Amino acid sequence: MVSKSAVLVSLFLFVFISSHALAQDKRVISLDEAVSMALGSNEGLKMAENGIKLGESNIAKAMRELYPQAAASFSWNRNFEYPGSYPPIFMNG
Repeated sequence: MVSKSAVLVSLFLFVFISSHALAQDKRVISLDEAVSMALGSNEGLKMAENGIKLGESNIAKAMRELYPQAAASFSWNRNFEYPGSYPPIFMNG
């Protein structure tokens, strides 16, 4: 008959060896891949890039304000009532 301690030890060894074997499945990457992964997940770098884009946007806005501004509008009103006598009377005076 097998003792309880032998079963527990064998169970522990089985779990330990299987978890260790799963941990061995490591992916080997090159230095370039590691650098690109690190740069892609760097929050400080992303914030700095967004700051640069914001600064460039502010510069472009300031440059636009240096140039002359022009605006145009058009309005049309369909008024069916003539504001006076109909037909209009033109006085030559």
